[in-house]
Amino acid sequence: MAEDIGSALGCGGAYLTQLRRTAIDRFDLSQAQTLSALEAMNAHEQDACLLPIDYLLQEFPAVILGEQAALHIVQGQIVASPSDIHHMPEGNTVRVYDHQQQFLGLGEITSERKIAAKRMLASSQLLKAVGQ
Repeated sequence: MAEDIGSALGCGGAYLTQLRRTAIDRFDLSQAQTLSALEAMNAHEQDACLLPIDYLLQEFPAVILGEQAALHIVQGQIVASPSDIHHMPEGNTVRVYDHQQQFLGLGEITSERKIAAKRMLASSQLLKAVGQ
């Protein structure tokens, strides 16, 4: 990178002595913790440092499913969608939550205005309920 910038500026042999990333997407260095700081924290304090699993998916609209629909979609079944997504085009990706607002994964709107599982997370609570 430095060599390319140096060439573009006409100064030839440029090089880096240090490179530090300060941000990427929604993550900023000011949010970071050192390993020693994390090790000094108790479990509750460490948990408070964690961001929600769906933190980087906020650009996708959220869809909340009822209990049965949530069970079906984590099994890979296509489920009827809530009426609030009927305005979204086919192929749109949505964040899928259960009735308790637990993130389940990503779904995709089908041509029939239903939601197909795209990338689901395994949930121990849902898996227990499915096994009953």
